[in-house]
Amino acid sequence: MRKNTFLFIIMLSLMLMLASCGEAQKEAEVSAIREAALADGTITVVLDAGHGLGDVGALNEENLGEVTEADINFAFTMLTKDALEARGYTVILTHDGETKPDTAYDDGKPTYGPGERADFSNAQPADIFLSFHSDSFPTNTDVYGTRVYYPVDTPNSTAADKLLAEALKTALDAAFPDGKSVGVRDMHGEDCYTVLYRTTVPSVLVEIGFISNAGDAARLTDADFRAAFAAAVADAVDAYFGAPTEK
Repeated sequence: MRKNTFLFIIMLSLMLMLASCGEAQKEAEVSAIREAALADGTITVVLDAGHGLGDVGALNEENLGEVTEADINFAFTMLTKDALEARGYTVILTHDGETKPDTAYDDGKPTYGPGERADFSNAQPADIFLSFHSDSFPTNTDVYGTRVYYPVDTPNSTAADKLLAEALKTALDAAFPDGKSVGVRDMHGEDCYTVLYRTTVPSVLVEIGFISNAGDAARLTDADFRAAFAAAVADAVDAYFGAPTEK
């Protein structure tokens, strides 16, 4: 009995040590990524407005009239760009809403695909990548809220992806304390969204809200909500890099 207890204690101690080493390794990994981003004194954020350039994304005439998902995504992206630049960040857009950029990778479609967006980002001096979308669930219009997705077990995923996603959740929950808590979801391996799977820097995809839900649709087109959301994203980027930048 004593021998079994002794062996159990040893095994438990080893498991705790391994867990501790794993966490230490993740912290070192994130620290190295942050230090590399800060090394040249410039932090560059790539922002991707989902859809657009011939792809309108999701539609909901009942809630939005002629406003498309692409319109919403681009509006949020531009406000986030302004909020980040006001804090000293360098911001690069994957597209300007009018012209499809030239990329080494071509997915063979007339629209600007996720693989091409990732390729564009990878060619920039990017430190993080944020892609903005608006979700839709027409078969259940009660579903609402913001969700943040990040990659796991992909060729380029690191602990920093999760940290960036969690920073967004914290900032958005603080900005909208009366709203639904932001959901954070990991996407594994080849089940991951292409734009996250292929991007080489810490990356997240933000589903801002559901256009199929009347409440979310109203918020998605509300100027005050948009401005507060963009400011919260900037807060999250500040938090991710360890300390607020000068405002």
